[in-house]
Amino acid sequence: MSPTQNQPLQSDPMVTPQQAPAASPPPQDTAPNPGPAPEQPTSEYPVQLEISYPNKQSRIMAFFSLPFFLIRLVLLIPQLIVIYFVGIAAFVAAWLNMWVILFTGHSSKSLHTFVVGMLRWNTRESAYLYGLTDKYPPFRLKP
Repeated sequence: MSPTQNQPLQSDPMVTPQQAPAASPPPQDTAPNPGPAPEQPTSEYPVQLEISYPNKQSRIMAFFSLPFFLIRLVLLIPQLIVIYFVGIAAFVAAWLNMWVILFTGHSSKSLHTFVVGMLRWNTRESAYLYGLTDKYPPFRLKP
């Protein structure tokens, strides 16, 4: 026997018609979920890396990357040539920055910014190569 509006629900004898569960709320906006909120750094370490989880990626690029993983690598050849020379310059800048720290007690802002920019660029290239993003990395040191 199914409950009616005049009878209490059979599954819970303590529920009266006035206490019956309310109707489900109206459906909310069905916009795509942007993913989980970025977590706050839990470490006191000064270097943090955050890579957003992609909501949607190219199936075509994934399909061709399975048997031909080298496609992404071939696409990165111009980037790799440029970052090779930028990496040499960043190594020299980091070495010079150690001398600056030795004599002045603090890091040179411009040398620090250059080395951080090179590492940022290199990380964008790696993320593209490993399929963490489909967006081709820009030729720049800035974010």
